[in-house]
Amino acid sequence: MFNNHKKRRRPESYGAPPRSRQAEQLRLTDFDRESGLVYDEVEVPVPSSYDMSWISNYKTPDIVKSRFLPNEGRGARSLYEMALIKTSKVSRDLTPEALKGLPASIAQLVWDKIVENHAETYHIWRAFATTFGPDFAGAANRYMLGIKAPTLDYSDYYRGLESRTASWLTCLRISPKQTKVSDLVGLSKITNLTVLDLSDGQLYMETRESTFDHRVMRSWSELARARTAFQHLRVLMLGWQEKTGTWIFDLLDDFPSVNLFVTTDCHAIDHKNHRDWEQDAWNHGWEFMPSKRGVKHLRTLLNDPTFYNANVSNLYYESFRISKEAGKGLRPGSESPLLESWLGTPRAWTHIIDDFPGTKTVVFQRKEAIKPTKPSAMRNPSNHMAEFTNGAQPKRAVESNGRSGDPRRRPLKQSVANLLAEMD
Repeated sequence: MFNNHKKRRRPESYGAPPRSRQAEQLRLTDFDRESGLVYDEVEVPVPSSYDMSWISNYKTPDIVKSRFLPNEGRGARSLYEMALIKTSKVSRDLTPEALKGLPASIAQLVWDKIVENHAETYHIWRAFATTFGPDFAGAANRYMLGIKAPTLDYSDYYRGLESRTASWLTCLRISPKQTKVSDLVGLSKITNLTVLDLSDGQLYMETRESTFDHRVMRSWSELARARTAFQHLRVLMLGWQEKTGTWIFDLLDDFPSVNLFVTTDCHAIDHKNHRDWEQDAWNHGWEFMPSKRGVKHLRTLLNDPTFYNANVSNLYYESFRISKEAGKGLRPGSESPLLESWLGTPRAWTHIIDDFPGTKTVVFQRKEAIKPTKPSAMRNPSNHMAEFTNGAQPKRAVESNGRSGDPRRRPLKQSVANLLAEMD
C-alpha cells in the first residue's frame, strides 16, 4: 500500500537536517499463521507531484503575479506590452524551439518581465540559457535553485542540472556527510560543472562522517585525465573536510581548468601548518594568499548584495579573471549563463562574512603549470608570504642545503654571478 501525499510540501530550513528517505519508510514485521514464516511489510512513501516536478516549480509560488490590472492613468497598453505580459503568463510552457528567432535584446525584456512577475522557474531559465547562451550570460541573469530536502535519487537531480552542450554552467554546493559515496562519485555526470563546493560543518548535531576522501578524489582525477568529466570545472571549495591532505595538490593537476582552490577548517591545510604543505603547493604551481588578504578578498566575492548571501557563483567570475591574466597554461573559455544549486543542507560560508576565520581559510590561485626538474628552478615558498604582502614578485629559490626542495633549510652562500648562471 502506497501513501501518496498530494499536499504541497514546503522546503525545510537550511538550519535543520534533511529528512532521510530511509527514515521515512515504515517497516512492520509480521508472520504468516499458516506457514509460520516471518516477513516484513515496508511502506515506502511516493514523492509528491511537487517534488517530482522540481524543474518546473515556481521559485516563489506564493507571490506569482497572475492577474494584471488595467493600465490606469497611462491609457491602453501597447501591443508590445501586451505581448510581454502574455508571454510571461504562458512562460511555463516555453521551449528553446519556441524562443528561436527571437532577438536577444527582446528576449532579455521578456525574461525581465517574467522575473518582475515572480513567475520564473528553472525550466524557463534553462530554455533561455540554451537558446541565447553567451547573450544571456550576465551576472544579473544567474539562477538560484535550492533543493533543501531531496526526496528523489541524486542521479535524477544530476540529470536535471546537466547540459551536455554546456549551454550553461552549474555551480553546485553539496554536503558529503549527507551524500553516499556512489552519489559523490556520480557528480562526474554533471559535465557542465564549473564550481564545486563540498562543505559540511552543519550547525546541528551530526554524527555521520564525510564521504569525501582520497579515493573519491582519485576517481574524479582519472575521469578528468580521460577527458570524460570535469573539463569545465574551474573552482574547488572544501569546507570542514578532515580527510583532506597534501595529496590534493597532486590530483588537482589532472583537472585542466581548475585555477582557484579554497579551503576552510581543513586541519591538514591552514596557515598555521603551512610548512607541511607549502612546498607541495608550489611544486604544482599554486600560489596562496596571506591569511588576512585571502579572507578579505574572499569576503568581497561571497558577500554580494545583488544575489544570494554566501553564493559561490561569484568565484566563477574570479576564476575567469585569473585565467585571462595568466594568458597561457589554462583554458579561458567563454562566459556562459550560470546556475547555482544547493543540494541538501551544506553549510554556507557565512563565517567569512560575519566573522574573521583567520588562519583557517586558505585561498590558492594557479597562475601557470609548474613542473620543476631541480630545486634551483623552483620558487622559494618560505619567502612567499612576505613578498606577496609587499606586492613583490616571488624570487627563484636557490639550491638548498641537505634535503632538496625543503623550504626550511638555509640556502647556500653563493655569488650573484653563480646564481644567475644556475638560473640560465
